Amino acid sequence: MKIIRVISSSPVFNVDFHPDSAMLLPGRPVFYPDFGKDWMAVPYVAVRVNRLGKSISEKFASRYYDALSVAVRIVPSGGCDIPEGVLSGMDCSINFGEWICPQEFFGLGSVMIGDVPVGCHDVTKDVIDSIVSEASRLTSLRMGDVLMIPVVPECGIAISPRMRVVALCDGSRELLNIKVV
Repeated sequence: MKIIRVISSSPVFNVDFHPDSAMLLPGRPVFYPDFGKDWMAVPYVAVRVNRLGKSISEKFASRYYDALSVAVRIVPSGGCDIPEGVLSGMDCSINFGEWICPQEFFGLGSVMIGDVPVGCHDVTKDVIDSIVSEASRLTSLRMGDVLMIPVVPECGIAISPRMRVVALCDGSRELLNIKVV
């Protein structure tokens, strides 16, 4: 399993690969990093791949994923002297919420992480199909791989020890709940 984080899709498709150790297992807390200064949680839409594919046509891309989720990646806020390669391999820095079927995800209303609105509604089926197709040209997609698509506008939520990062949909449905210790 690999995690493919989309950095940009236009004008040039650019991705970063993360090891599976970067994923926080469900129900586990995030340990606030003891290096660097201030940290933040950056939201993404995560797409779970459900079958093997290489050079997938955009018109068939929807057959290659079965679930979507809200995700956050823990990164330093502001200027940072930590190389991006080190941050890409940081253990337990990526957290996925509840996986839901694509049709249900596209029907979600507004998503809030704390007081910050997250632009998940901008990540449409067409956007996901295009990204799945482009990613499959770079690498073989395998069952269990995850694509992380940045939300617009890109925003980060400041985190600190002894807090929770909670993503709510329509004010009540909990999609993500992470305890920072």
